[in-house]
Amino acid sequence: DVGARHDARWHLLTALELAQQAGDRALASEVLYRMARVFVHEGRPADALRLFRLGQQAAQDSGSPLALTVLQANTAWAHAELGDVSAMRRALQSAEDSFERVEPDRERWFRFFIPADLAALRGISLTALTADDRRHVDGAVEALQDSVAGRDDDTGRSQAFELTALA
Repeated sequence: DVGARHDARWHLLTALELAQQAGDRALASEVLYRMARVFVHEGRPADALRLFRLGQQAAQDSGSPLALTVLQANTAWAHAELGDVSAMRRALQSAEDSFERVEPDRERWFRFFIPADLAALRGISLTALTADDRRHVDGAVEALQDSVAGRDDDTGRSQAFELTALA
């Protein structure tokens, strides 16, 4: 958020190395997710996709359906940034399917991810497509309204991003 991407990458690489040393595949998937998000925000969705795919593999290896949900939903966003509507829709469907299998008490690293986050990623993905195809506007607005409605006072940062996209 503050533009310190080089520092972020260094810290994330260190975190990934430590997660691998600890043998914690769910944590490795969480770090790969965050590394990939840096690329999405830099306008490098193809690079982000490579890291999201590695994160998905780690999430599958860890047995965490919530980790898989987060990686798949973010993969949808990267596909949308690339204009690949069918891949975006497949990734969102996979995220929704894995989210149905989540057992919240068993999750460690992705407990922050709630239904509002899934709606937000659907909305952000559709918003990315609206620059070239206005048919996605209604779906984006609906998903972002759902995400904002699902937030509480502790999620002001997420609400700010979602309201900005909604505007």
